[in-house]
Amino acid sequence: MTHRTRFDVVQKVCFALVAGVGVVVLVGAFALDGISIGGSACGGSGADQACRRVDRTLSAGLDLGWFSVGVVFLALVLVAVGSLGLVRRRLGLSLVVLCLAFAGLVGTEHVASRFCPGDPGATCGRSDGAWGPVLRPALLELRADTRARLVGRPVRPGAPVVEAAQTLDSFRAAALAGWHLLRVAVVVLWFVALALLLPRVVARPWRAVLAVVTVGMTSWAVVVDRTHPCAEGASECYRGLATTLALLGAAILWGLGFAVAFVARSVRRSA
Repeated sequence: MTHRTRFDVVQKVCFALVAGVGVVVLVGAFALDGISIGGSACGGSGADQACRRVDRTLSAGLDLGWFSVGVVFLALVLVAVGSLGLVRRRLGLSLVVLCLAFAGLVGTEHVASRFCPGDPGATCGRSDGAWGPVLRPALLELRADTRARLVGRPVRPGAPVVEAAQTLDSFRAAALAGWHLLRVAVVVLWFVALALLLPRVVARPWRAVLAVVTVGMTSWAVVVDRTHPCAEGASECYRGLATTLALLGAAILWGLGFAVAFVARSVRRSA
């Protein structure tokens, strides 16, 4: 198989994957629950305090405002570009996929960085503004709706009434199946986008594969480090650790790759 034929096969497979990722994004956005948000509504104090749990499930394709619009747009464009790429393999289409993949990667990592760490039922002690532009509107809407519905009413029969100051004074947010699927799809799309472009400039197959893996891994780590802030009041912050580990891993993989290639060349020459 010639290099050109091999390149055409890779391009077709990648564009088919692009269209498939678009379908997966639509499934994750509409068919599955995306994000769980909530908190507590309480009344009373001390031993007499009583609380009730407040929960709401968000759909990534419907309940996150402009972000939901972006998710649907991303999915539809991916299906269209992937289908078109199967019959018209052009550099421009590959660049479109790369831009969409990067935007999706940054967006999903930004939202994921705001989920509460540890126990999914625990709230995060952070200010309203620290929740970011995607989750903050949904959380504030939940607070307003809950206070309008519950404040002044007993938490339960015979218990103290719900107080505004103790109603969703902090929030919780956690990923559900739909969000996990969406995030995985976007990461896969990022590597596929690199696989569409890097073989154009890296001719040898093993180098092209290593380039896709290491460039994808390192760039993803950089996005994670840039979008995940340190926790408020945290005594330690590991920002930059993911990038460092990714660079170290890339160096090891390239070193192994060149070592294997050198040994294989030496064996062929001695045969």
